[in-house]
Amino acid sequence: MKCCRTAVVTLAVGVGMVTMAFSQTGGRPTQPPDPTAQSPATAAPATIPSSDPKQESAPSAAAQQKARPFMGTIIRQKDSYVLRAGDLEYRVDDPVKARRFAGKNVKIMGTFDKTSNTIHMQTIEASPSS
Repeated sequence: MKCCRTAVVTLAVGVGMVTMAFSQTGGRPTQPPDPTAQSPATAAPATIPSSDPKQESAPSAAAQQKARPFMGTIIRQKDSYVLRAGDLEYRVDDPVKARRFAGKNVKIMGTFDKTSNTIHMQTIEASPSS
């Protein structure tokens, strides 16, 4: 009887371990998807032909991204302006808007172009924390 009980317990533990092994992700931690990354399998949106030559070019990657907030200080650098956030600096694409906030903490809503390290601004305002 004791032998049967040991066999049943061993079998139950084995089944439990197999079940847990199949239900887990292989021990690898899951990472949330990068909201700025684009899926390579996503097809480009179809464009409607127009007579305006400016609109005939394909939309840039920055135009396809969703605007997000960037916070830091606007600094004049040579002929342009940059947003300094900690130790990092990002070029801003609209020096006219940025000039009004030189030396001030700001919140910029826009998209980020990794290839040129540029924030394409949609809005800029004084930071609520300044």
